[in-house]
Amino acid sequence: MPLLHGLMMSYPEASRLQDDVEKRLHYWCKNADCVNPGMMGPDGFGRWDILRPSSLTIDLNTWLPTTRISDADGIKSTVYVAHAPNHRGFKGSEFLIDAIQKLKDEGLKVELILIEKIQNEEVRKIFQGEVDILVEQLIATGHGINAIEGMACALPVISNFEDDDYTLVFRRWSFLDECPIVSASPETIIDQLRKLITRPKLRAKLGESGRRYVEKYHSYDSAKILFSNILKYVYGEIDNLNSLYHPLLSESSDIENSVLHPLIKNRIVS
Repeated sequence: MPLLHGLMMSYPEASRLQDDVEKRLHYWCKNADCVNPGMMGPDGFGRWDILRPSSLTIDLNTWLPTTRISDADGIKSTVYVAHAPNHRGFKGSEFLIDAIQKLKDEGLKVELILIEKIQNEEVRKIFQGEVDILVEQLIATGHGINAIEGMACALPVISNFEDDDYTLVFRRWSFLDECPIVSASPETIIDQLRKLITRPKLRAKLGESGRRYVEKYHSYDSAKILFSNILKYVYGEIDNLNSLYHPLLSESSDIENSVLHPLIKNRIVS
């Protein structure tokens, strides 16, 4: 329900197309040679052949780690929080704006940088030298390309992973537990931001883990692995893709080289 409402706030006309969407979905599930939802939460899908939190990829030669080394803790100096909503309703922007104001009222030194209607080149400059935290979105479970851009720039990222009904499958049969995104909702964003604002060393650890996570799962090299296996499956060279990212059964599983971070189920626990 929250996701549906957020979608209707930003894309009201799309809610009238339910029948058309359902017909296309049933057609694809029945006839496609491979179904790769490419997103966290294939809600309503009758099948999927491959399971991963996201299939988005990014050019790591373009999105580089931040050059900003900040020990700002919101007390002695200001922490800068970025948010780049393409549609504010769907991203829950009003809740973030309210949270930043309440943290200011507490006495914390924090500023929100709203990034809207500018080219990606400008977004990269901001990520790579001007901000300390990225809040991607607070409504839908999962993350999009903006969170990957933030992690690639070694920023700590906040997004909503609160609904276990969506996330459990990706923890159990895929690699979500390696993801260092901090989970927050409209109800928890103030507390999660406060923890990141006041703890620069935690921000640095999450930023380092984020860059490594993107290198491992969202780089062009990772895309080669994904789509080469999809082609092998489509052409009958392998029987299934169910265990391609299974933490125990995958042929490429490498627990010793898992992305490490201090979160548990994407939550700050200490």
